[in-house]
Amino acid sequence: MMTMKKLIYAGLFLAMFAAVSCSKKYDNYPEPEETINGSVTDSETGAGIQTEAGGNGTRVRMDELSYSDSPTPYYFYSMQDGKFNNTKIFKGRYRVSVEGPFV
Repeated sequence: MMTMKKLIYAGLFLAMFAAVSCSKKYDNYPEPEETINGSVTDSETGAGIQTEAGGNGTRVRMDELSYSDSPTPYYFYSMQDGKFNNTKIFKGRYRVSVEGPFV
C-alpha cells in the first residue's frame, strides 16, 4: 500500500512540475491580416473548375518565399466551384499553385 502512495505522489509531482515548467512567453507577433482570393479556371473556356459533390475541392498550395528558398508548403482547399478565399495570410512573398486531377 505504501508503494501505491509513493507512485501517486510521484505522478502528482511530475504533473505539477510539467505544468510549472512550461514556457510563459506570450506570442507577441501580430496576427495575419492579409487575404488571398481567386478562382481556378479552365484555360480554354475561362469557366471555374467544378469538382465533385462531397469532395474537398481543389487543393491550393502556398510556399512562403520570404524567409526560405525551400519552405514547408501550406495547403488549403477551394470551394466546389473553384473559388478560394483565405483571410489569414502573413504579409510576404508567396508561390501559389493548385493541385487536382486536372493537372
